[in-house]
Order: sequence, then C-alpha cells, then structure tokens
Amino acid sequence: QSFQKILNENALATIKKYKIKIIPTINIEQEIIIQRALQKKAPFCGKSGDKGFKDTLIWLSLLKDAKNQQSYNYILLTNDRGDFDQDVCEKEFKENSSANFWIIREFQDLKIFLKKIIT
Repeated sequence: QSFQKILNENALATIKKYKIKIIPTINIEQEIIIQRALQKKAPFCGKSGDKGFKDTLIWLSLLKDAKNQQSYNYILLTNDRGDFDQDVCEKEFKENSSANFWIIREFQDLKIFLKKIIT
C-alpha cells in the first residue's frame, strides 16, 4: 500500500472513532470576502491576489457553524501557521462563539489531543 493510502485510512479511522464532524463550506457573500481581503484580515494576512480565498471560506464556515452550535468542540487541523495564527484565530472565534476551539498543527498531535480530551 502507498503511504498516502495508509494515511487516508488512518485519518478516516480516527474520524470515525472520535465521531468527528467535518464542516462543509457554506456560501459566503462575495462582499464579506472582498472586505476581509482589503482589510488583510486573516487568513488574507500579507497575501496578494486570491491567496487566502479558500482558507477564508473554510474559516468563515467554521465560525458560522460555531455561532449556531455553542456546545460543540471545534478543532481546526492545519499546518498553515501564516494564515491561521493561533492568537488571531482564537480572538475572532471567541467574538463569535462560546464553544471550545483549538488549532492543531499535525495529524499525530490531533490523535494525542483527542485521546486526552475524550478519556
């Protein structure tokens, strides 16, 4: 088996084991995305062009879901430290939701983290 296939199987097994919900991206008004880009608001920080567009869709989808599901625990799994700065993201998240929120940088760290908070 290829390394990628083993990794995908491992990820799927972890998702199933811990009953992780993957949030789908939502439709976001273009005006909101344009304003964030012009203001260089994360994840558009220091970027030019359309870089940050997809990250912004993911981030705003997570924020909207968290606003509606205050009792959930939210984990953003990303190794993109430039776009998803821990302090900046936590601040904006807390402005939108009282739910718990963590950024995890590596898949192996996610597994360790889940074992700690679930057991």
